[in-house]
Amino acid sequence: MSTPTDSGADDRICIVSSGNWRGYIATFAIDNRRFLLKKVEFTGCNYRKDEILSRLLKGKKEAPADWFSGILVVPTGELVQYVHLGYGSLYSEYRLFRIEGGKVVDETKMDAQRYEEYRLRQFEVFKQTARYFQELADLSKDGSHEPGYLEGFLYYVDSEYTKEIMLPFDVPTKR
Repeated sequence: MSTPTDSGADDRICIVSSGNWRGYIATFAIDNRRFLLKKVEFTGCNYRKDEILSRLLKGKKEAPADWFSGILVVPTGELVQYVHLGYGSLYSEYRLFRIEGGKVVDETKMDAQRYEEYRLRQFEVFKQTARYFQELADLSKDGSHEPGYLEGFLYYVDSEYTKEIMLPFDVPTKR
């Protein structure tokens, strides 16, 4: 089987941190309403960063990320509340992009309160899905946690629902 390192790199991908299980870092950009893959780097066993995208794309400098459809959440403000789990930290401001087939079709800015309301609405929809019930069942197998704890864990750690559940951005504000 061919791997990205077969095209010239002489070292293997080494996973040296649980903060990067995939072994690489990808850099994306939005340019002219297109979602683009701009760079793919991995740190080999010798800790040297190796940029491999141009080898993967036969010399091209970027690739349209047309495989991606979903909500891209970009924190743009100050860190308000740190949570040492997944994507649970809260920031003062956000930009959200609705992307379909690698093209930005909608975007908005939200403050922390509005984003939390939006995310909670997404989570309420997620709680109606088969995937939610399967993940809850998987986490409940050993019986060591209360259901409320597990629900909070899924809210903060399972960030997949925040990109998959594509609700309208116009969230009614609670007063």
